[in-house]
Order: sequence, then structure tokens, then C-alpha cells
Amino acid sequence: FHCDPHPGNIAVDAANGGRIIYYDFGMMSELPPVVKKGLVDLIFGIYEGEIVEVCDSLETMGVLRPGVDRVSVEKIGKYFLSAFRRSYSQGNQPTSAEEKKKEINSRLATIGEDLLAVGDDQPFRFPAVFTFVFRSFSTLEGVGKALDSGYDLTKIAAPYVKELVDMRDGSIFLSAVKSIQKRTRLRSDDIAAVVKQPDRVRYMEGVLRRIESGELKPRVRVLESERSFKRMALVQEGMCVAMVALTFMNIAFVLSTAGYKFILHARIAWLSSLVFGIQTLVALAKVRKFDKKLSRYTTSSP
Repeated sequence: FHCDPHPGNIAVDAANGGRIIYYDFGMMSELPPVVKKGLVDLIFGIYEGEIVEVCDSLETMGVLRPGVDRVSVEKIGKYFLSAFRRSYSQGNQPTSAEEKKKEINSRLATIGEDLLAVGDDQPFRFPAVFTFVFRSFSTLEGVGKALDSGYDLTKIAAPYVKELVDMRDGSIFLSAVKSIQKRTRLRSDDIAAVVKQPDRVRYMEGVLRRIESGELKPRVRVLESERSFKRMALVQEGMCVAMVALTFMNIAFVLSTAGYKFILHARIAWLSSLVFGIQTLVALAKVRKFDKKLSRYTTSSP
């Protein structure tokens, strides 16, 4: 695809139902097949409201790191996906500043803990190819707005996205059949799950017996403890730096009163005390910033 589709690089004409004319191939990029499949699955997951499928597609595309704790990611995604579907069905209605504030407070009360967890884990990454994808779309958006003030890329793309969803499995009929099978729980995966149910029950019984005997110890992630340990680490860092600063300050006092021949050593000690004193202020600022972030994302709903 062309990463810079402005009128100096490409054009269109009306011949044969419309043709794209390329002047310059200077900035081009390519979407690998696995990324294209992930994009299709992402669109289908959003269309169906399946947050697990959305996260799976993000992992396929390389946006979500494999092996991360997906509980918080899926909860946040489910919340925003529900909000998106609700706002899309209601249309873009203007909201006042007070309503926006209430919505933010409600959002933080619902998923604030998970937002903090995702911020600490950093499960997302941004593949370089999407930089060019967004650049291409932003250029198209700018050119379209310049030609027509009512230009809306989402409305233009809607029928193509629907066709993409309908043709996901190669034909509309096959996609419809699979959709019906999914809703009625008659997919091959569902049938296989029923057949394998006795084996899974036996496996679960074995796991429970191992837990009872002490061979297995479940690990539970406690977000409050993680944040407490992180704050404790920041505080300890500040205390250690402060102790070093005070030590150099005491040494500087002693050397300053010891005589003229120790004046150089005293100056070095004063300078070291100043350096570590600045680091102490930086550490205190980190603790304050952490507390401010914590209070913001753990605000209760009014």
C-alpha cells in the first residue's frame, strides 16, 4: 500500500469505472498475511462483540504481547467495546462538561484498577507498519476533507467492512452458516468440547487432588499488594539517596572545620551532597506522582 497518497503521488480518473494512477512509489509498505488475517478477525470480533476474539486478533497482529496477563486487558476492552457499541447505536449526541466528568469518574470507578495494572504491565506494543497505515489514512482524510467538507471515511468504509465480515469465510452463505452454528453452539469446537468433557473433568479432578496434597500451589495476583510494593520501593530509593546525601553533608561539615588543607575535600563532599540531595527531591517527586496517579485511578464513583 502507498504510505503517502497525496495528489502529488497518486491520482484517479473515470476510465473503465475508475482507475488509480501512481506517480511515485517512494514510500510504500506491506501488510503481511498474518497481520491482514488479524485485522479481519479484529473487525469481526468488534462486530460480534467478542472481546476474547478481539484480544486474540491483537496478539496475532503483534499489538498485544503473547503471554501477558489478559484478565485486565479483556475487562478494559469489554468496557470500551460496550461503550462504543452503545454510542454507535445512539449516535453522536453532544454532552456537557459535567456529563463528561461523570462519565470519566464512572469509568475510573469501573476499570481504574485494571487501567493501573495495564499501565504497569505494558502489554501493548506498536508495530512499525501501523505507523505507515495511520499516515496513509490521515493523508486520505485530509485530501477528502479538502475536496468535500462532508467527507467521512468511516461512512465510506462501512459497506466494505460489512462485505469483509460477510466474506470472512470465503462466501456469505458459509459465513452465515458458521454464525448460526456459533449462536446455537453447534460448531465443531463445541461438539469436540462435549465429547472431551469427561477427560477434562478427570483432569480437573487430578489438579484438585494435587492442590489438596500440596503438590500444586495456586498463585493469585493481588493488584493492591503490587502497588504497595512498588510504592515501598520508591520510598526506599528516596530514603537511601537521602541517607547518602546526609552522610556527605556530615563529612563536608567535619572537613570544613578541620582546616585549610582539607578545603578541597570539603568542597567535593559538599558537591556530592548536593547531587544526592537533588536525587532525593527527584525520588520524592516520583512518590508524589505515583500517589497522585493512584488516587486518580482509584476514585470511587459519586
